[in-house]
Amino acid sequence: MAKRQDAPLGKRQKLLALWASGFFDENYGREHLINLIDRGVFTIVPYLIEGNPKILVETKVANMRPWAFTTQLALNFLINKMNIAERVFIPAAINSMFGAGITRTFTEYDRIIDLDGNKIKSGTPIIRVIDDADYIGDVVAKTRDDFILEGDIYKLPTEYARDLYSKFADDISPDCKLTQDYHPIRF
Repeated sequence: MAKRQDAPLGKRQKLLALWASGFFDENYGREHLINLIDRGVFTIVPYLIEGNPKILVETKVANMRPWAFTTQLALNFLINKMNIAERVFIPAAINSMFGAGITRTFTEYDRIIDLDGNKIKSGTPIIRVIDDADYIGDVVAKTRDDFILEGDIYKLPTEYARDLYSKFADDISPDCKLTQDYHPIRF
């Protein structure tokens, strides 16, 4: 997989270097050409994403209209709380200028509610932009519709992974130190 991605990731790296325009390179000199890629990107992106989307929920069933309106209010509240335009859409649009603008949606479980002996996991919906270097696609497929496997590389906290894959909990061990576990005295 890594060999197949070398060419696209190399071209993406070259485009990102042009976007930075050499101003952050020690080899920058007076003869450097004026690069307008950054102005192009930041001119186009505001026209693509103007703000958080608004959701309209409707139904033809008359007695379900209050429920539809409540769902609409809840969804619009969540979208504004998550600030999807700033945190997801704009970075994904900028990513799409230099590669693929792919996002991952998941639920981050933060508490367990015990309701009459039934344990219910409760969480928050999260959307993250996937960098092209972390993206995994089916290398055998010719089109995206033929993908059998698609995803991204990310690290799970060890305790969360043990809870999620309880059948294999004894075999799961940390392979690196996470940033939050870092302590300057311990190495």
